[in-house]
Amino acid sequence: MATPHKFKKPSYSVIQTLKKNKEELERLNKIEQECDKVIFDGRPFATRSCLKIDLNFVKSIFGPSEFYYYENINGRKFYLFGEYHQKLVAEPPQRIGNTLLFTSFIHSLVTTYPHKTYDLFFEEPGSSDSDSDILNKILFQFDDCIQPSKRVYCPYNNFRIHFINMRLRPGAHQLISFLEQTPINLPEFKRKLIIFLNSRIIQKQFRAIENTYISTLLNQFFLSKIALINMSLSSLDYNTFHTYTSLIMDMYSIPRILRSFSSKIKKGNQFAGTSENVIYYTGNYHTLFLKEFLETIRIKPTYSITNGRKSFININDDFLRKFH
Repeated sequence: MATPHKFKKPSYSVIQTLKKNKEELERLNKIEQECDKVIFDGRPFATRSCLKIDLNFVKSIFGPSEFYYYENINGRKFYLFGEYHQKLVAEPPQRIGNTLLFTSFIHSLVTTYPHKTYDLFFEEPGSSDSDSDILNKILFQFDDCIQPSKRVYCPYNNFRIHFINMRLRPGAHQLISFLEQTPINLPEFKRKLIIFLNSRIIQKQFRAIENTYISTLLNQFFLSKIALINMSLSSLDYNTFHTYTSLIMDMYSIPRILRSFSSKIKKGNQFAGTSENVIYYTGNYHTLFLKEFLETIRIKPTYSITNGRKSFININDDFLRKFH
């Protein structure tokens, strides 16, 4: 069987490794001024790397290959974007209509609706997802809103960004190491995974979910997935390795996006409390895993877009109305 791709050990700061991309961000900021002067005649904006254009002119979003919209989960709107971790490749449709990178779409969105509040939860890159152009772009384009020491300089007071990839944390890396041993140690991995589910950092997210019905069923959902781990395997192919290790991220990310936040805790210039809109940007596997859980509690998307393994979605007025 194929050897699983090992996860990189967490460095001092993931963001520090992307400082060289600051030059690219400065370039985008300069181009934004040029984009404001462009006559919207249908020319592709992807090649112009616009940071912002009027959302009414956007025809495609570079990055995600699927989108799911939930109109009301505990009084909040949920926007789920899934991508295949890959470099962006321009396709014929992007040479026809106006296109924005996902990061530029987010910038345009939160500045178009400054009276609305948004939380973006994203899978910060590491290992197999390090080739994702969009995940890396989120890190450097929104750097001032991510790093605690820089949040006072974040230009948005209606927008927050959250790390959710627990696989990059030291404790989680030790957990993954049981699958990287020769031979693999599935019994110990399974035992430690249950301990991880009951750990303080994970249960803190569960306790902050106001709807106890959802919280209880989510915990049961994870226990049922852990129970499916095949203890008889002596080795793992890539897909199985990814399935098992993805639980580590999802155990943290899903309760975190469903939780409420204290109105007494304010970070930097950003708003405090629970947002009205949740944006979830991860690999497709995590997006579909979340969708699966929501379906088990009879919550289904009211709108969706899927585009196979492409690195873009084509949008229309119906899509844009979901953000009004």
